[in-house]
Amino acid sequence: MSPLHTRLHELRKEKGLQQADLAALVDVRRETIGNLENGKYNPSLKLALDISHALNTPVDQIFYFDEHDHISLKRIVVCPYCKAKTVVDMTDECETSTYERQMGEEIMYEFSFSHECTSCGREMIVSGHICEYPVGAFNDEHIEVKCAEGSEDE
Repeated sequence: MSPLHTRLHELRKEKGLQQADLAALVDVRRETIGNLENGKYNPSLKLALDISHALNTPVDQIFYFDEHDHISLKRIVVCPYCKAKTVVDMTDECETSTYERQMGEEIMYEFSFSHECTSCGREMIVSGHICEYPVGAFNDEHIEVKCAEGSEDE
């Protein structure tokens, strides 16, 4: 799921309110408002509605998901040598292709690259694909992890 974004700081300032003022209006601590503004905390539905009423602004104009955010391409893979789990981010390693679907654009991330195990330091080959449906929804993935060619453990 895409991260929640907020315009709370900007809207609060437009209304001439300090964090403490808004906090008092919605019955929370000032630190809660600060954490919301900094993206460190997502509001409950009740708090989001209370803030919406206090600022006289629709909830979706205060809190929103960026339509350009995509699914995470970070995955945990198992090293074929030492069996340790390693986090791999395919973001910079993939070829991207798109297909138009009824609900919008489907994105296919395809990859094949060498990655060093964070535990044993040996090279492995990570290959496969991750498919994202329109609006940032996960669809399908296939990931293979193999020993790098030339390894004595093949």
